[in-house]
Amino acid sequence: MASTIAHGLNYIATQQIKEIIKDFKNDDDLYSSVSYPLIYSSDNQNMKNTSPFVMVTPVGNNSTKYTYGRYNDLNKDKTIIKTITKYFLYKTIDKWLYHDFKSLLSFVKITDGKPSLIRNMNDYKPDSLNSDSVENVEKRAEYLEKILINIKLVKHVLKKVINDNNIGWTQLNKHKSLIKKVFKKYLHSKLEQAVKSASQ
Repeated sequence: MASTIAHGLNYIATQQIKEIIKDFKNDDDLYSSVSYPLIYSSDNQNMKNTSPFVMVTPVGNNSTKYTYGRYNDLNKDKTIIKTITKYFLYKTIDKWLYHDFKSLLSFVKITDGKPSLIRNMNDYKPDSLNSDSVENVEKRAEYLEKILINIKLVKHVLKKVINDNNIGWTQLNKHKSLIKKVFKKYLHSKLEQAVKSASQ
């Protein structure tokens, strides 16, 4: 999607430059009213982390100034993406797993003090967590973190949210309720799939 937009913007900018040059050749009066587009180029700039832009600005009567170039796009910055992914990883394992996702802990059973995945969906009983000890809840959460919830999985889910809802990495913080909903559904389906596979 992003590459399609980039190609489209580059095509528009190229066409606009051709029109301006054509106008220069056809009308000497335009020299005083039309500005050349500003083109910024740097050999050291990482093009993968930038996005193209085109600005159209009216100048005087019947003339337009076209400005295009590239800007640093934080949504393509690997450091920013890694930081945001880590934020949601820790949000999940430190908070959501104990509150919004607490029912997922029922996929883990404690036998002789050791956690393991339940073997049958009949053993999935979220209400039983209400009488469970804090120590056992902690063991269940740590076990899910060990077998499933890692940075790779979190990044995968966040990419799904981004692609399905046409939002950027830097906008994810405004969509926490959506992320929680998608994340919980995804984790539940993966755990249920694992239990059903184990029972076959």
